[in-house]
Amino acid sequence: RGIGRVGVVILDEFHYMSDRSRGTVWEECCILSPPSAKLVALSATMANAPKVTQWLDAIHGPTTLVETSFRPVPLRYWYADDLGLEGLFSDAGAGPGAGGRHGPKGWKL
Repeated sequence: RGIGRVGVVILDEFHYMSDRSRGTVWEECCILSPPSAKLVALSATMANAPKVTQWLDAIHGPTTLVETSFRPVPLRYWYADDLGLEGLFSDAGAGPGAGGRHGPKGWKL
């Protein structure tokens, strides 16, 4: 009665589906979601997206793959200790995926 009313299932960090210890959770969500529900699987690092799209199409119904390299929210790196939160890099644009071109330079540590 309750799950049949679900309209959208959002699966963040969907690349964990390939993780041996956690992937079954994502897989079961896809398999057990009502056919009427839309599945939104989000991942910035899924290498086999076309293959996963084919699998979703087979088990859940027509599926569309939407890909982009655009990152609307840049990554920011922080660490926390007893004194609070501190930026990991001296430049907010530094670090992998942050959008800057600084490479390993800019580390505070």
